[in-house]
Amino acid sequence: MLLMELFLSVCLSPPPDALLLSVPSHPERIKARGFSPVHEFIREFSQKTKIKFQANAIRRIRATDTQTGKTKCQRRLNVRKAFEVTQALPDKRIILFDDVVTTGATVNEISRCLKKRGAAYVEVWTIARTKRIIDD
Repeated sequence: MLLMELFLSVCLSPPPDALLLSVPSHPERIKARGFSPVHEFIREFSQKTKIKFQANAIRRIRATDTQTGKTKCQRRLNVRKAFEVTQALPDKRIILFDDVVTTGATVNEISRCLKKRGAAYVEVWTIARTKRIIDD
């Protein structure tokens, strides 16, 4: 079964007014790869589900080190102030998508930024949840 088909078969029904956002890659990483895999997956998901996708609502404003091998505390510090929400989101219900969630440091930091910009609710959806890192 294709990944998209599997994801569609298990995903929850979002509220009809939800706005779909994805964790952005840094522009240098996109340039190196030629595209953003998460962005492309969510674009297709949006087309299939008719959930509105806002591609540029979140920007990564500084490059971060890879999270691999870092403790939970190091991960939180690594992504602190790495993102910017580019528009006001008054009372919006957000579905934030990240391909892989380990400690949640990235999605927690972005959720904090979204709520500062007025989001009423942030729900995180992911393809994979890794084994939790237990430290600090």
